[in-house]
Amino acid sequence: MSAALELVDDLLEAREEVPIASLRWSLPGLRWLSDDARYRVLRGGNGTGKSRLQAFEIVCRAIGIHPFRNCKPPPVKMAAYGYSHSSLESLMSELWHQAQGTGLDPRCDYDPGRGITGKPPRLLWRNGSYIVFLTYSQNSQAYAGKSLDYQALDEPCPAMKWGEIEGRTREGGEVGLTVTPTPEGADQVWVADKVREQTFSLTVAPLCSNPDDPTTITLESVTPKGGRPWLSRQRIAEKIRSWLPLERAMRCGLSWEEIAVGRQLDGFQPRHVELWEPPRGEVSGCCSTDHGLDPGRQASLLGATDGHMVWILGEYRPKVRTSTEQDAEALIRLLRDGAGWTPSTKLLWVGDRSAESQKWASRKANAVLARAISERVGKPLDQLCVGDPRGLYIRTPHKFSGSVYEGLKLVNGLFLADRIRIHPRCALLIEAVKGWEGDKKDRRKDLLDALRYLVEALIEGHYLRPPLLLSR
Repeated sequence: MSAALELVDDLLEAREEVPIASLRWSLPGLRWLSDDARYRVLRGGNGTGKSRLQAFEIVCRAIGIHPFRNCKPPPVKMAAYGYSHSSLESLMSELWHQAQGTGLDPRCDYDPGRGITGKPPRLLWRNGSYIVFLTYSQNSQAYAGKSLDYQALDEPCPAMKWGEIEGRTREGGEVGLTVTPTPEGADQVWVADKVREQTFSLTVAPLCSNPDDPTTITLESVTPKGGRPWLSRQRIAEKIRSWLPLERAMRCGLSWEEIAVGRQLDGFQPRHVELWEPPRGEVSGCCSTDHGLDPGRQASLLGATDGHMVWILGEYRPKVRTSTEQDAEALIRLLRDGAGWTPSTKLLWVGDRSAESQKWASRKANAVLARAISERVGKPLDQLCVGDPRGLYIRTPHKFSGSVYEGLKLVNGLFLADRIRIHPRCALLIEAVKGWEGDKKDRRKDLLDALRYLVEALIEGHYLRPPLLLSR
């Protein structure tokens, strides 16, 4: 074998055994990796490789060899933070991959889906370096006395947590933030203030310069130096379009705060009402409720899907404060008038978490509503919703950090794909879709909550697989 071929073979073998040897970075990524500030921030758009950069930084520090800057020789003590261990899984996956061939302790392990193992999860190197994975909400007493060389913040950090993290950084230690601000995440205005004060050094990796103008999309943040982009302009445009208008600037890496200007469900068009035709054949049906105790805050919708299209068949939105018994009577009428169904019809029932009010000395809950419907029709719960083993059972929608925006993005995606029709009689829902501008306290959001519960149940199948089939 010639010397040239042997060299190629050695390089390929090195790339396989030590993944960090072959990594290349975008220009914003290189700027962040080369920044010698003590507190460095990379504000990047979704998909710009922030966790990959953070993992590289951690591995380089662990082994004491950094190609872009000076760093402390091993052993190095480090910590990484996120909202939860599951939300850190992306960073853990990248870190596990990049750390191969760098002298990891053989006791370390990684479980796909769960992440790096240990209590708390940690990686150890044979040279004594280590990194532990902590959450922002975690009790910090166990690490209160620790003095760390490097701390990685791979998700937006709450302002109240910063003092603790800064105090845990040893003299000469550093902190690296790699974040995409989001409306549902921790407020990052305090980070913007630190940048203005020049306490933090900022590198920006944007996807565009104007989320409303596709011609401003840039590939600089998704193109490794000397390589090809890992995201195309078309894919970036699709991502931007899928986000709600108020979060687009944040998710593009352009802003610390949400920018709520105008209608948020901008995929809605008049045709989604004007081209109304009732569903034909077999469909899955759903009745969804957002409980409210104050006057005019109760909201329910009736809908159906054939697995592709979604039809909104009717709405219930009283103008005054109602009792659970009144709600039950109204939902029975909604089933009858909207689709010719009864509480005995096999369909999905979804309702928000219980609502209580000391002012009105009352409470609304799914179980209470189900019993009220049972009493109105004179049948026990297990004889209603015939075909469902649990009878008439109102399920609670799955909620998590950001579930409001994720659900509304799903709804907006149906509008963009022209997969939804709203009956013209749903005047208040139509007004909410056309008029909601992002204010969570806006009363119009009640109907939108009911809409996302319904869509999630029918389209994503959170509650039943396979879907229930109804004859029309």
